[in-house]
Amino acid sequence: MFVYHEQQLVGHSAKEMFGVISDIERYPEFLPGWKRARIANRQQRQWEVEQEFCIGPWCWHVSSIATLEPYTELSIQCRQGPFKNMRVAWALREEDDYRCLVDLAVQIDGMMLPGFVARRLLAVSNTNIIARMQHRIAVEQFGPI
Repeated sequence: MFVYHEQQLVGHSAKEMFGVISDIERYPEFLPGWKRARIANRQQRQWEVEQEFCIGPWCWHVSSIATLEPYTELSIQCRQGPFKNMRVAWALREEDDYRCLVDLAVQIDGMMLPGFVARRLLAVSNTNIIARMQHRIAVEQFGPI
């Protein structure tokens, strides 16, 4: 089992952070390993998501369900891919008008990948994701840095 956890108080509102976190189709623009992401079916608070991750020459298709609670929570449960079970949980707690606490937890069980590929995938995923989300907000507000 692989567990990744990251928590950070950020200088953005929960609404701003949720806007970036829930913009799954743009993940390939700023998160390593994401080649493509598409929302195949968008219901009000539950989306079917198709994604492709690549590490070097290896690529995997992942189907998942994203459940949204606007401005407070986003959870992603993989239904198909190189894992028996993968769950990504984002939680946001507003601290004041300009800051929120962001909590990201990733749990992967039963990776069905060769060992060296699994280690590389985990190394890529362990890359301060919250900071990448904040950077994307800054670029949208102020332009490329």
